[in-house]
Amino acid sequence: MTSPNKPHRHISRKTSYGRYQDCVAPENCNPKAHHGETKTSVCRCGATRIMNSKGSHFERTGWIETMAAGGHE
Repeated sequence: MTSPNKPHRHISRKTSYGRYQDCVAPENCNPKAHHGETKTSVCRCGATRIMNSKGSHFERTGWIETMAAGGHE
């Protein structure tokens, strides 16, 4: 639990890898990152972040908060 005076910072606690998914960040889509692997990171609060990568190219979402995340920034 974080103190009310200290904001929560997302830190990846669990990571899983899988086959490429479609563009995960339409506002920042990078076609060079497509058809590689998809990495999903989960914070202890339940928020997730998804990244497609291929070589040195990547695209990723910001942290996606879930109801369980409690609305942390």
